[in-house]
Amino acid sequence: MLERELRDCLHAAADAALVISRHGRIAYANPAAQLLFGSAPQALAGASCAHLLQGAHPGSGKVCAEPCPILQQALNGNPIPAFDFEAHTASGLRWLNVSTLTLRLANGFVCLHLFRDVDHQMHIQRAAHQLAATVENTSRPAPFPTLTDQEQRILELLALGHSTRQMADSLAISPTTVRNHLQHIMRKLNVHSRIEAVLRSANRPVRQLAKPSSSTN
Repeated sequence: MLERELRDCLHAAADAALVISRHGRIAYANPAAQLLFGSAPQALAGASCAHLLQGAHPGSGKVCAEPCPILQQALNGNPIPAFDFEAHTASGLRWLNVSTLTLRLANGFVCLHLFRDVDHQMHIQRAAHQLAATVENTSRPAPFPTLTDQEQRILELLALGHSTRQMADSLAISPTTVRNHLQHIMRKLNVHSRIEAVLRSANRPVRQLAKPSSSTN
């Protein structure tokens, strides 16, 4: 059960709010969320957040999945920048901007999503981008960059919500080396944050990684 103060605060909020358990289930939906997604409280309680939203981004692919990479990042204490994506709502597929916070309640950590409808702004932006691409004849998408085996391993661990230290321990390398690899990955993917890197690579085919060499130098 949510603390009364948090419930009262979210109940009066203009933004749609979903409180998500560490297992990806909806623990609470405020009235604005019930209106946005067109579901009664009893229908939302305990439902899968990923199944409800079915979120995606044309540039990054599928956003909502089970297990949720964003939830894993948040519960591991990593800050999640606000981002835009398309989600299923009561009025159809719409662009939403979501902010994500991690809260510690009496019964453990939960994730709080706050949603704002940015559908109108996003359609204007996309129309402008399409016009510019037509005029400049640059609409062909760039191929997905090639990552090294080590970079691919780090990206997969990042998607599971591992911290820098956890990735370093798992791969038997230093945290500094992990951070250097992450910088290379973000530069190759042309993104500015770890969560953007995870979303950018979410839907591309996963290649078979080469097995680590058993020899030592």
